[in-house]
Amino acid sequence: MPITIEQQNIANLQIERQRTRQRTNEKYSGKKTGRIISRISSAIVQKMTKAVEDKQSWVWPFSFMLAAFNDLADIGIIGSIPIVGDIIDLIVWAILFGFTMSLGGHIRLKIRIIIFFAGFLELIPFVDIIPTWFIAILWGWYITQKKGDLAEQGMKDSKKGRINSEAITEFK
Repeated sequence: MPITIEQQNIANLQIERQRTRQRTNEKYSGKKTGRIISRISSAIVQKMTKAVEDKQSWVWPFSFMLAAFNDLADIGIIGSIPIVGDIIDLIVWAILFGFTMSLGGHIRLKIRIIIFFAGFLELIPFVDIIPTWFIAILWGWYITQKKGDLAEQGMKDSKKGRINSEAITEFK
């Protein structure tokens, strides 16, 4: 039975994926392991790489600026107008939820819970004087930085041939 072009393309894709996994494992698994059977699985390495990318993401500067703008508006004249202040809070809430879409894994879930709670607090009268958006973004940024640092340390240890059990446990 002849092989179709589609079957050949699928086979080539599978070979390329296997080569990519092997290169990733060789890059992050240390010199002692070398092959696909490695000390750290490629899935964990990918999660660690995403955590490092999230740490340096474009999301954070824009989120900080948006949160600062909204919190200053809440303290100023715009926040004292009930309907306008709430509409601005809802728009900021939607934008920050959208920004967190680019974050990975359960970091995104934790930060979304923080943003949801902050948005809920912003809609309560007289509580919106507290800079809840800025505090929420600061907290989310701290979580991401902490996770990214742990991932970087885990990958550095892996390159040296050691296993960082704390990083492995966190990213399983």
